[in-house]
Amino acid sequence: MADIDRPIHVDRRVSLRTPRSDRLQSRTVWLWDTRPLQARWQLSYHEFERAREDGLFGIHALELDDIPVPDGDVLVDVRYVGDEELPRNNKAIRTHFTDPDGVLRATESWEATGVRQAPRPPDGRRGTSRDTSGDNEPQRVQMRELSIESVRSPALSPQEREAADTKAYSAIGDITEELIEPVVDHLETENRPFEVVDDGAAISLTATIDGHEWEVRIEIAEDADGCVITSIHPEPLSGTRREEVADQLQEYNETVNRGGFEIDSEGGTVRFRTPVHPITESVGDALSENVTAMAEWYHLLSRK
Repeated sequence: MADIDRPIHVDRRVSLRTPRSDRLQSRTVWLWDTRPLQARWQLSYHEFERAREDGLFGIHALELDDIPVPDGDVLVDVRYVGDEELPRNNKAIRTHFTDPDGVLRATESWEATGVRQAPRPPDGRRGTSRDTSGDNEPQRVQMRELSIESVRSPALSPQEREAADTKAYSAIGDITEELIEPVVDHLETENRPFEVVDDGAAISLTATIDGHEWEVRIEIAEDADGCVITSIHPEPLSGTRREEVADQLQEYNETVNRGGFEIDSEGGTVRFRTPVHPITESVGDALSENVTAMAEWYHLLSRK
């Protein structure tokens, strides 16, 4: 069996067929190579409520330790219960899942095994509910308390906030204002304070999971066509560990829609980079994808 600490496929903004004519929208989907195949949907609260009301995945039959609340997303763990036999090859499964008319994209092919609140940055230190799937549940990374920490107080008056924004834009300096302004606007709107570093060349935030921290940087791409969000693991890999995880990270990179892990060949620093064009794409979605990827791998990369 494949290493079940890591998914074999990650997909964003996936629509699932329902018994009705409309589709259920999932922000993110993770697939794990288990028998039966298991997955996790990240649903908006609205979509989760719709799924529960319509009896999708058998969610209504679960006894929930914690009831999700309306101000955040919901994670739904599911297992495959479809009649069609699935291929055994991971690549074939990934290809199978990308078919919008395939059996894996039908809600009737999946049964819920657990429901919990999704991690909510920046101040969403909400503990997730206990998994209800039993002893056969994959030993996945549990993203309790995944958040993006603030580096300056959010409790500012409108005048103080305006002054802080002016100072931030002034410090940014050479960064293209057209590209960076949507980033700053998002961070302020979502109450995610930031720090301008490297003489105005980058924006820095701090992400945490289970009390562990890492830096997240947002910089203009080298070709100035958009930005790059980078999560930096704080513990460089030794030469032996680099060889152990390099292939695993490369396989994971093949499952994501954008970005991927990189290992510095000299120092062993691991980074996950996510490109985003702030004018035409959601900064929030890209930031969430970035820190989620690092969170999924954080503990494995910390092993000595």
